[in-house]
Amino acid sequence: MVTPPDPSVRSLAAALLLAVMWGLSIPITKLGLLTLPPLTLTALRFLIAIPLMFVFVAGKQRLPMRALPRVAALGLLGIGIGQVAQTFGVAATSASVGTTISAAIPAFVVVFAAMRLKQSVSRLQALGILAAFVGIALVASGRGEAASAAAQTSLVGAALVLLSALTIAF
Repeated sequence: MVTPPDPSVRSLAAALLLAVMWGLSIPITKLGLLTLPPLTLTALRFLIAIPLMFVFVAGKQRLPMRALPRVAALGLLGIGIGQVAQTFGVAATSASVGTTISAAIPAFVVVFAAMRLKQSVSRLQALGILAAFVGIALVASGRGEAASAAAQTSLVGAALVLLSALTIAF
């Protein structure tokens, strides 16, 4: 008899799969933009994602009606503005610069949680967030090894990817 894997192993595998999918998102978007316009590519992403989301939430607890306006507003901000800004931004940046800027999302989540939820941030966490932003700024501005990637990047494209990271984190 085969025993099912330990739940912690499944959680680790799911987290690893999610990290790989997230990390490949910008390079795959960059490839998709070679043949599709930005809005078409974004629409296709959601034509695939929305039915999958419904499969995962089927049978789960429903949201209270009073939460729906906030959820809709966050969806409009994160999906409507965030994902569209990301696709247009990726079109005007190199994949490496776009990926690096979008990697700021977890740092922005920490900043927003500290501001909105009054969660404390330790000195070590603050130092880590500062180091992440300095690294992102160096890559986006084209210092050192990243100069060739930055040469393929417009300021508008980098700003759109940054807007995307902010709205998705929010």
